[in-house]
Amino acid sequence: MKSDQDEDFIKHTHAFEQSVLALQKDLEYIADHTKVSDRFLDRKNKIVGHIISYHNYMESFVMELEKENDFLKKVITSLKAICVIHGVVDFPRFLQWGKTLLVSRANELQQEDKFRLPFMFDKKLRCFSKEEQVVIESLLFRQSNLQLNAVLQKIKERKNSFAHGNTTQRGQTKEEQKKKRDGYNSLTP
Repeated sequence: MKSDQDEDFIKHTHAFEQSVLALQKDLEYIADHTKVSDRFLDRKNKIVGHIISYHNYMESFVMELEKENDFLKKVITSLKAICVIHGVVDFPRFLQWGKTLLVSRANELQQEDKFRLPFMFDKKLRCFSKEEQVVIESLLFRQSNLQLNAVLQKIKERKNSFAHGNTTQRGQTKEEQKKKRDGYNSLTP
């Protein structure tokens, strides 16, 4: 089924070809029935030749664009199918992000050695009991959980150390702070 644009292109191409043929016939008539110089006819024939050459070039260019467009449509369809196969059914939402944001987010995830769970996986995960969900998520996010727990442990240690008076707000022990203060005082007259 041809689109309106395809039909318009065919209609305009046909009109263009008919106009060029009519122009050629007119030039032949002028050459046969009136006295014109050969130079005039050569110039007009050259112009017609350029017009035809340009038309042929544009037709081949449009055909190449159509081939490329068909190829890209196939690639897009394949990428959508790959997304669905891998459980990513919310890809239209990601496409709204735009190329810059998508590439940036992909680079972040790759650098952090992380990934996003596909929507369908998350949907399937919600079918399990809460206990099973916790087990599955703890397996999937083990490395992230370990990193997060290490950071939380450091915060807790600093908080406890500060609360028990072992460190100051700057994370120094009271002895370290006193040494610095004493060293500073000994330098002043």
